[in-house]
Amino acid sequence: MNETLAAEQKISFKMVPARADLIMNGETVLPLIWKQMHEEGTFDMFFHDFPELNFGAFVRVLSEPNEQVHAVCVMQGDAVVDIAAISMLTDIRYTELVKRALGNFLLFKKYWGHEDATRIGAIILDTWFKDLETVGGVTPELNDRALRFIEEMGFTRLGVIPGFSSYRGEQCGSVATYQTRRMWMQRREELLG
Repeated sequence: MNETLAAEQKISFKMVPARADLIMNGETVLPLIWKQMHEEGTFDMFFHDFPELNFGAFVRVLSEPNEQVHAVCVMQGDAVVDIAAISMLTDIRYTELVKRALGNFLLFKKYWGHEDATRIGAIILDTWFKDLETVGGVTPELNDRALRFIEEMGFTRLGVIPGFSSYRGEQCGSVATYQTRRMWMQRREELLG
């Protein structure tokens, strides 16, 4: 974490379920996340395959029983003062042999390039790998910033699936990536400190 920022503002990061009852500054968080994603133009980056979602559908998607949606909250004491990122696990499978999911996360723009960006990503991965053995993902190949970040977080590229995604209104391939709990545990200390 940015020690200066933490010391000056006494902030911390906490990953919590992004539910309708999560409150920030007296307002529920889901409308604030919706608004922030649209204002900064990141909605279609997170929902690159469903950019036409309206608010009701957004809430339904986030409430699906086979999806786990979390927000990384910026905390000042016990109060949520900002949302730094949102993450979603889909296609979750827990069996005797397999504990895996597809993962997707979005770091909000004001944290891009910020000293805390890596810590925020690591908090997401640490939460995911408490229960999972493997997390896979697909990222539009035109989203260079996201690809660099997920590789920094320890994901390994498998290849490109042609025409599988869209990015900023343009059809493109998706870069398939994965990370295992073992891979994460090797990087965990370095990224979380």
